[in-house]
Amino acid sequence: MKKVLFLLSFLACCISIYAQKSNERVYLKNGSIINGTIIEQNHVEDLIKIQTSDGSLFVYKMSDVDHIQAIEKSEGFRGGNGLHSKFRVIIEPTYVFGVEESDYKEDRVGGTVSMGYQFNPYIYLGVGAGGFHYLDSEVTSLPVFLNFRADFINAKINPFVDAKGGYSPLKDVEGAYASVSLGCRFRLGKSFGLSLSTGTEIQSAEITYKYRSYYNGSYHTSRSKKRTDIWGVFAKIGIDF
Repeated sequence: MKKVLFLLSFLACCISIYAQKSNERVYLKNGSIINGTIIEQNHVEDLIKIQTSDGSLFVYKMSDVDHIQAIEKSEGFRGGNGLHSKFRVIIEPTYVFGVEESDYKEDRVGGTVSMGYQFNPYIYLGVGAGGFHYLDSEVTSLPVFLNFRADFINAKINPFVDAKGGYSPLKDVEGAYASVSLGCRFRLGKSFGLSLSTGTEIQSAEITYKYRSYYNGSYHTSRSKKRTDIWGVFAKIGIDF
């Protein structure tokens, strides 16, 4: 449990406060300046309606307006996540901690590569493959999977949820594979990002259990096979482009 709490602690970076910015700046002939969004501009009726960021609505005569200036939105800290309709690659080196409460506990190290299509700043769907080396058993799994990712906000720093589901066909570790994670992505370039995430994964496999028993004055060894779910929690550092 301590490992899980430690891995989840860094997700505090996912907190991002959204601040609405004005679109226009209206200069009145009396010297007043109104920042807001023009929702109606009627030259026939000689009126202009401006809504400010707090929801207030102001109505003036067009003849009282000196000039209107469009406000350029600076990207600043937010500036969008840089994700748009395009081909996208996600690479994630991973260390998985075996969960003590599961039937079979073992750490493994590896990673995944996913390639697919980013439909908009929020939705990604792709296919991928991974490789994981089990440290004690010294066997390898090679899951292939479908990958879905949803970015919550269009910001330079934005939280996301990622889900993978597939199958590992190798004889040593053969069975269904699934992974769910929550993380935070940092936009580092026009379409390049770095992500930190943590979550849980499950790999189904057939495990051979060895039993040693004593009877009739000697020790005897027997083996049996059982399909079980190998649970783990992980920490990932990913890059995407």
